[in-house]
Amino acid sequence: MATQRPRTTISFDPSDYKELQQWAEEDFRSVPQLIHVIVKKALIDRRGKSSSSTKQGDE
Repeated sequence: MATQRPRTTISFDPSDYKELQQWAEEDFRSVPQLIHVIVKKALIDRRGKSSSSTKQGDE
């Protein structure tokens, strides 16, 4: 069954990709899995900042 999840393509400088490969190996992940985790954490952080700025504006 095909996935319904949106996909994207990203390109890296070779040195950055090599660093991501090393990081992924340290975490026992593939590079795509590592990138997914990094993006998810960034989105959570962004949502947290967004909600805290909304709370400050209500005061």
